[in-house]
Amino acid sequence: MDINLADNNQPVGIDQAQATQGPDARENFPTTASEWNYHIIIKQKLKFIIDTGATQSILNPILCNPKWRIKSKSVILKTLQNTIKTTTIYEVPLSPEIGNSHQKMELIECKFHDLYDGILGNDFLKKYGGIIDYKNDELIINGRHIPLL
Repeated sequence: MDINLADNNQPVGIDQAQATQGPDARENFPTTASEWNYHIIIKQKLKFIIDTGATQSILNPILCNPKWRIKSKSVILKTLQNTIKTTTIYEVPLSPEIGNSHQKMELIECKFHDLYDGILGNDFLKKYGGIIDYKNDELIINGRHIPLL
């Protein structure tokens, strides 16, 4: 199954990717959230975690496109291990699979882990009606069944 976000309302073609993290990756990360490994936003493999306990979705700063930047304000993210202060928020256009070309996903710029590129939090799941099907290990958004790794 593939999923993508659009850049300037142009879809980015993607394929489901194979997991590349080592066997101890989960031991080093402070949550038990499900992992995603697929192309999203740009044309390269990215690893996202779906974290239903996260109130805001985040993206690694190196992947943030300056034209998506909408505002700078102080944002404090609290994790199990520490508190992270960041200041930049981006609005990323969604692909037709998730929403229409006029809908945008808000992501906070934050480097939180070396193995993962971002977190899709509860804000994303609520806004776009994401349903986690634990029995079949998939996320369902707008009728699309996206495998969880």
